[in-house]
Amino acid sequence: MPHPSTRHVIQFSGGAGSALTAIRIAERVGPEAMALLIANTQVEDPDLWRFSRDVSDFIGVPLTVVEDGRDPWQLFRDIRFLGNDRFAACTKFLKQIPCREWMEQHAPPETSRGVFGRVNESHSGNENEGHPVPFVLGMDTVQVHDRQPEREPPLSGDFRRCWSGAESVCQGDTGVDR
Repeated sequence: MPHPSTRHVIQFSGGAGSALTAIRIAERVGPEAMALLIANTQVEDPDLWRFSRDVSDFIGVPLTVVEDGRDPWQLFRDIRFLGNDRFAACTKFLKQIPCREWMEQHAPPETSRGVFGRVNESHSGNENEGHPVPFVLGMDTVQVHDRQPEREPPLSGDFRRCWSGAESVCQGDTGVDR
């Protein structure tokens, strides 16, 4: 169990998994003990920003936006790289490095935990399908804590619909008690 004054920095992608992780962490530790850290690659769909603002408003935690300032094509030109699916240059330079630099300045490992989440959407009939899986990272390591992630209840259909932009996260039943 983290110390009560621990700051939880959600590695927020603007997607469904990190949104639900942010909501669940807010329920556990409160918005005052959180930050929503999101990287701007200059090419995100406007709806990603709409959804991100909705989640931010819903849990009462402002978005902390970091950016390198380049878009992927500027990055490819600068590093003399042809974009491909074998090396994630955009992820490294436009997301990971700006987020890491922010965390080094504003979220020391002695008082902070980096958190990211995903939702198992395997459609395989797997018993974990539809369950959010939050992972907590130490600031100085990329290994998941050695305990099993806590299993969360499945998401309601209304919350799943808001992922597609059909409705705001702030409307309807999200499957989360507030």
